[in-house]
Amino acid sequence: MTRFRLTLAFTLGALCAAGLAAQDYGDAPSPYPTCAHWDQSQGTRIDAIGFSVSDDGYLASQVVAGGFTADEGDDGVEFLNFIKGSTAQIKVAVICTQNTNDLAVWMDFNNDGQWDAGERVIWAGYSSAAPNGAFAARVATPGSSNTSFNTYNVNIPAGAVGTHCRVRVRLWDTASHTSGAMAANGGGSPSLASDYGECEDNEVPYGSSTGAKADVKVYDPNLMVLTAPVPSGGNDNRGNLTVGQQATLYYGVSCLNTASYALRFPSAPTLSISPISNCSVVEYIVPATGYSGIPGGGYFTVIFGLTPTTAGSPFSATVSMNTNQPVSPVYSWTISGNAVPPAPSLSLQRPAYTPIANGSTDNIGTMSTGSGQAFTWYIFNNGAATLNLTGSPLVALSAFNNCSATLTAAPASSLPGGGYSTSFTLQIVPAAVGFFSFQASIASNDTSANPYSVTIAGSGGSSGGTPSMNVQRPTGTTISNGATDSLGALSLGAGSSFSYVIGNAGTGTLVLTGSPLVALSNLSGCSVSVTSQPASSVAAGGQTSFVVLVTPSAASFSFRITIANSDAANNPYIVNVTGTAAATAAPEIDVSRGASPVTSGGSDALGQVALGGPTSFSWTVANLGTAALTISGLSLGGQSNCTATIGTSPSSTIAAGSTTSFSVNVTPTGASAFSFSVSISNNDSNENPYTFQVSGTGVVNGPEIEVQRPAGISLASGSTDNQGTVAFGVNLQLTYIVANLGNQALNLTGTPAVALSNISNCSVAVTSAPGSAIPASSNTSFTINYSVAGVGAFGFRMTLVSNDVDEPAYIINVSGTGGTLPDISVRLQSAQLADGGQAAAGSLNINSPVRLTFTITNAGNAPLNLTGPAPVAAGGTMNCSAVVAQPAQLTLAAGASTTFGVDVTATSLNSFSFSISISSDDPDENPFNFTVQGVGSTFTIGDGNGGGGGGCSADAAGSTAWLWLPLALVAAWSLRRRRMA
Repeated sequence: MTRFRLTLAFTLGALCAAGLAAQDYGDAPSPYPTCAHWDQSQGTRIDAIGFSVSDDGYLASQVVAGGFTADEGDDGVEFLNFIKGSTAQIKVAVICTQNTNDLAVWMDFNNDGQWDAGERVIWAGYSSAAPNGAFAARVATPGSSNTSFNTYNVNIPAGAVGTHCRVRVRLWDTASHTSGAMAANGGGSPSLASDYGECEDNEVPYGSSTGAKADVKVYDPNLMVLTAPVPSGGNDNRGNLTVGQQATLYYGVSCLNTASYALRFPSAPTLSISPISNCSVVEYIVPATGYSGIPGGGYFTVIFGLTPTTAGSPFSATVSMNTNQPVSPVYSWTISGNAVPPAPSLSLQRPAYTPIANGSTDNIGTMSTGSGQAFTWYIFNNGAATLNLTGSPLVALSAFNNCSATLTAAPASSLPGGGYSTSFTLQIVPAAVGFFSFQASIASNDTSANPYSVTIAGSGGSSGGTPSMNVQRPTGTTISNGATDSLGALSLGAGSSFSYVIGNAGTGTLVLTGSPLVALSNLSGCSVSVTSQPASSVAAGGQTSFVVLVTPSAASFSFRITIANSDAANNPYIVNVTGTAAATAAPEIDVSRGASPVTSGGSDALGQVALGGPTSFSWTVANLGTAALTISGLSLGGQSNCTATIGTSPSSTIAAGSTTSFSVNVTPTGASAFSFSVSISNNDSNENPYTFQVSGTGVVNGPEIEVQRPAGISLASGSTDNQGTVAFGVNLQLTYIVANLGNQALNLTGTPAVALSNISNCSVAVTSAPGSAIPASSNTSFTINYSVAGVGAFGFRMTLVSNDVDEPAYIINVSGTGGTLPDISVRLQSAQLADGGQAAAGSLNINSPVRLTFTITNAGNAPLNLTGPAPVAAGGTMNCSAVVAQPAQLTLAAGASTTFGVDVTATSLNSFSFSISISSDDPDENPFNFTVQGVGSTFTIGDGNGGGGGGCSADAAGSTAWLWLPLALVAAWSLRRRRMA
């Protein structure tokens, strides 16, 4: 049913100021008559058809067809079984404060553009002559205590003309007219002026039933989209849920786009849950009685907490809603599943709280070829039992394609149940331009996902710019390509180490391409080895180093160093090395800590060091020469975030082949990185002084609580987490990390673990509680759901009580301002996209255009305007073309959506990408930017019936887009959203 309702409208104040009563003008297209403007000294409309009424912003002289698509309070009339040759049922809800109202309905069955006298099919109300009698008794309903619900039968002629019938429904106060058609017993008019009422024009298709149309779908709180539908009378099977562990269930109660007016909940209870079997259910957020304002295409989020009771048996709970849907006012569905005993549940995520499904692909994007980059993944135990990682190594890497990867930080081998997490880091280096991939597998005692395997993929791209290689010894002194480096006089038969620096003074990444990276040749009078190879790539402006051990066997010696690289002007880079040797005895200093050598000019990492007191570390000084080594001084400097003092000093004289030691007491100042330098003065001819840098990380000796949002961003106890201006009346969500920075278990001892207080202008609840015991260097999380009640400041306080000695009560104040503002939300199919994030287009046939359809939704509570003549722009294309089909609707009401298309043509068998920018009046996401990535291919998976001329379509069942959905889920969480943090 399409609405014709372009009415005369001023604001209420303007109407009264101008001396006019508030009028409601019909908006059926010409030649249908509009309601005339009626002059009255004062007054406002107090009665209406349906639950609400709203005037349009047009004068009577400006009434035109085409402005009737919005929900303007036209919700009072329902047409059921509107079929030619049958009896239709017309339902009319009337708000009638006055006792003198009449109602009339006209239907243009002959489709002549007029409502003839014989086409009045209903006249009811106050007038004694009304053939349809008085209104039904008024009943109490939300928002009004004077609503009358009326049902009338109307015979639809079998010979009715056309496919639609234009209908006018009028309510008026007969007491405001002393004579004529609008007076008592006058019968009404479809076009004369009337006061204190409403006019609703409708276009009703024959063969239909109109009204609100409820729909329920599962809601994904991470992606903020509706997913699997749950039909009325249907079943939502949640599979296995753990006994005694509450599962938070989200549903979106929506009104379908095909509905003719908004979905409402007119009677109490709005929602009931019965019967309930083998579980308990808590209602966290449900629509209030009389909740209104779910227009076609909009939805309201409902949240339940369900806890299974007895293991080994099924559970179920039936949910029922009372709605204003005319045909089936009660919408119900059953939540079911199996109650199972506690078990571990492994979830791999990147970033934290963005799951990567077992067996899926995680696209890490485009990286510079030959340039190493670190990526961190998180392992969560979402089960109730301890998760044990059983593999060796804990994270196994295999199936390398065009890349290398190294595990640089391993995860913890055991995680308690209840949402605890650990992490691991991989250093990844693409070998060449183009697609690369490898597999990561994690074996565990999670029987449902053992092993948990994902494919990690990306694209090696040009590093950009031009590298410029140089070699230095010592640091800062460049040895030109082809030049000679003299090592001076060395001791015959004694090994000496020399450190060289490789620098990149260019604008692009320098890649070392040799095997080995540093090659030795032309050896004469000596033996030489590379004891420490450099990194394989050097970023623009960066450095790496390598160490050469030289042992002379003759009075003079020489050798050549050759380094193949990507600097076209210096490939290969050659250094000729010479020196002399004598049997004269000479000292040779060497330093180590444990079994690890520490070269002069190098560094030594101590790892984690406890705060609160000094920790002693010892180094060994060896004399590898043939003469006594003299130590003339030991000094410490460059102390950052620590104090370092000499504990024991080395001996001043070390005989050839002997050793001594020294110790340093280190006290970190804070729980973060620290460093200091060591300098040893001695009589070694080429390593005086012997210097190296010491680094580490300070940790608390005991439990140490820290609250973060987002992960890694600390919120100090007593600080305020300001949300800025947020839309009131909207369900919002915040996720906080509780980290234990100490080296002993942190216990949250409060009941509840997160206590809420000082709540102002909002409602707030903890929907996911943190774990109560947090191991050292681990973390847990909790989730807050809140809704701002109205315009103005809001706030609440969170308190976490723990066994942290200096912060036993950790307090975070949350504040902000409730307001009306738009909020742009973009998705590709069901994958929510983040501003600055990525979207996955999948594998597309080359040279075959495919349309990707994106949906823009206004998730705020004020209109969202897409700005500019072309609000959506594509750019930055690589190996593809991208042409935008602009959205048809540029202004979106709260909850409304529109779509735009991008016709993509992959042009090569490589990774492709392009960028999208959307201009709008969103206050903090303008423009909304994201990158679309995919791979060009010459094959498809499916039945060949997709679009694009090659059996591949972004929306078709035969496409490969489903393979790339997990990539979109990963890309979708790269920054904060106002509605989920």
